[in-house]
Amino acid sequence: MSEIFKLIKKEILDLKRLHVKMLSDNKTFAILMGVFLISLVVRSLYFPNNIPFGYDQARDAFISRGLLYGDLKILGPPSTLGVHHGALSYYVFSPFYIITENPQLAAGFLRLYNAIGVFLIFFITKILFRSSRSALIASLIYAVSFEQSQYSIFLGHPSLAILSVLMFYLGILWFVEEKKKIGLPIALIAAGISMQFHFSLIILLPILVAVLLINKNKIPKLSARLIIWSVVGFIISILTYVLSEIKFGFSNSRFIINKFINGGNDTDSINPENLILVLERYVNDNLVFAYSLFVFGVVFVLYAKLEKQKHKLLFLTLWLFGGLIIYLFDSTGQPTYYYGIGASCALIIMSSKVMDKLASHSKLLSILFLVLIISSNLFLIQRHNEKGTIPEINAQNSMLLSDQLKVLDHIYEEASGSEFSVYALTIPYKVNTLWSYIFGWYGLERYNYLPIWGGEAAPGYEGEWEGVRAQSELPDLRFAIVEPTRGLPDHLIKDFLSEEDLFWTVEQVTKIGDFTVYKQTKRN
Repeated sequence: MSEIFKLIKKEILDLKRLHVKMLSDNKTFAILMGVFLISLVVRSLYFPNNIPFGYDQARDAFISRGLLYGDLKILGPPSTLGVHHGALSYYVFSPFYIITENPQLAAGFLRLYNAIGVFLIFFITKILFRSSRSALIASLIYAVSFEQSQYSIFLGHPSLAILSVLMFYLGILWFVEEKKKIGLPIALIAAGISMQFHFSLIILLPILVAVLLINKNKIPKLSARLIIWSVVGFIISILTYVLSEIKFGFSNSRFIINKFINGGNDTDSINPENLILVLERYVNDNLVFAYSLFVFGVVFVLYAKLEKQKHKLLFLTLWLFGGLIIYLFDSTGQPTYYYGIGASCALIIMSSKVMDKLASHSKLLSILFLVLIISSNLFLIQRHNEKGTIPEINAQNSMLLSDQLKVLDHIYEEASGSEFSVYALTIPYKVNTLWSYIFGWYGLERYNYLPIWGGEAAPGYEGEWEGVRAQSELPDLRFAIVEPTRGLPDHLIKDFLSEEDLFWTVEQVTKIGDFTVYKQTKRN
């Protein structure tokens, strides 16, 4: 065992010297730090007014705070498919929610976290192409990427996966290109951590096998001990999955087997059109927003023509299209963004190599191409980020924390210290987790008292703000909140307002962002 630790220590020192050498050029280091600052500025735009905070975020906040009181979790957030992700995200966010119930701290951390990807994509590109210029171009595109800016805004477990995915590919390159044996366990551990943040990233394992097979003549020989330690490291990285699978009857495993084996034999369950949709989205949100597939075709053809080393092209192709495979099995009609999180970084690296090569022939053309990419991304950022996340990133969009706090300020000011009840039309339906968190934190902290939840509250959800269903037992003053209605059937909205009208008279209707607040008094 001591020999293993000596080897690990030696290879870590070697990797440290390698990356210090990459940044030994003062000009390169200064430019990279400038790019990092650009990345921070881009991700900080509109903060804290554009923090999305819906049911999922409130649920995670309750659970993350609960860890402090010994309520440990091995089962992670549920997905719409009925399977669960890993529980690691709760432990990552826990320190921020323990320090303060204000989600702004966790949201600020996530923006810094995402910006750090600038350095990882620099090292990946530099190792792959041995070119500082390519690496700096890739870092700059990542820094201004609209897609990455959206991940930095999205306060949820998928956003945490971007750095672990980049570490996975960096580990592979350490192993294949730099002949560092420690790269294999790092890649496996990073794959496990990525799976914790989103179960679909199990696709990284076959990608790793494929890369190793393609480069079988280049990879260093491994001892049995190192292989064992790599597997042990991977198992530890997915430990909450292992424990939850054992406890809950291998539900995730059964789903994956059924989906990719049984489902794979059903042609109705395979949707190849999703590949075009998602690929166009990657190009649109990282390179140029117009004529997306044409731009991708140009980049890919030029890259294939300019780059003679086929194994590097295969590596990036596996990275890009490996992240797209999962979408073949998505039948929602509007695939969510993060099934293949990190896959678009391969496209960024391809583009950086193309522009680097073009610069050798025409610096002006290369600069114009880069300016076009930067302008396209900044246009999308200016157009969308002020409003938070887009639906492809977060289905429950327009749920801005800043608007919710304005809703509470408005309600408490209208109440003027009087007792009142509050009720809301929520997503999920009749689940008050969000308002339980907001009133329990902001309302109680700022106004020193809580209203009564005046209606049905679905049991079994975090928050457990019990409601009083008998309208006659409620105070005379009531506020009804209608959340942004995207995803709600029209009949639910009509039914909600009709039921309110049976017992309450509307005195005032106030629109705050995409929230509607009804101030009401009890009917005689």
